[in-house]
Amino acid sequence: MEPTPDYHRLNFRLKKPDIRSFRLRFALRQVITVTPCLIFAWASGLPNVYWLVISVFFMMIPFTDHTMQRIRQRVTGTIAGIVLCLVLFSVFSGFASHVAIMTVANFLIYSASGYGPTVAYITCSALALQTLDTGVALVLVQRLLYTLIGAAIALIANKWIFPIRFKYQIEFLAEMIRSIRGDLIRIDRTAPHNEDFPKWEVDQCIVKSYLLTNRLENMCESLPPEEQHFNYRNFEKKHMNIMAEFLTEYFTK
Repeated sequence: MEPTPDYHRLNFRLKKPDIRSFRLRFALRQVITVTPCLIFAWASGLPNVYWLVISVFFMMIPFTDHTMQRIRQRVTGTIAGIVLCLVLFSVFSGFASHVAIMTVANFLIYSASGYGPTVAYITCSALALQTLDTGVALVLVQRLLYTLIGAAIALIANKWIFPIRFKYQIEFLAEMIRSIRGDLIRIDRTAPHNEDFPKWEVDQCIVKSYLLTNRLENMCESLPPEEQHFNYRNFEKKHMNIMAEFLTEYFTK
């Protein structure tokens, strides 16, 4: 039997939409949360209201477990940027000075280590531009207010609108890996009786197995020891043994 290498038919998406899927849940949460914010920003016409949308968008991280960390970094970074602006703008008040501050801040954005410092420099850059035509105090208050409101919206959305938790995603990935093993068993039973059996199905299962086990390992290792209830090492050992047995038997036929 010479299988057909139809590699262009490889497909790594789910066979059908699953509400437990990481991507689907996060996409739905983004649409449900960010769209009303965009409509409000467009309809209200408030000055600098787009900062609210930006704050919500960047605090809408996929995993609910990390929500507070991201919100804390965004808020503290914004406050640090505002304080820094207060100091800089009180000393350097001219147009050329603001352009220089914005230029230096833009450079520091790409050299900062960590999300908090990055947000602080982004805040400096944005405020240096906006305070040219508006009072400094008003713009600083707007920046802080929109950030705090965005933090509240992101906190509620990440917790209640299609939340994604490590525990359930780990279980979902393990289920997907078991499903791949089921597909391989089906292939093993049907391939010997089908001369035109497409090799891409086997390749697809192998690649999916590798990608999913790697993602599962990273997800398990990202949890603190006290929350690692899923025994990944035993699961990995069993899965690798099954895969090795299948591949050995399959390629020696």
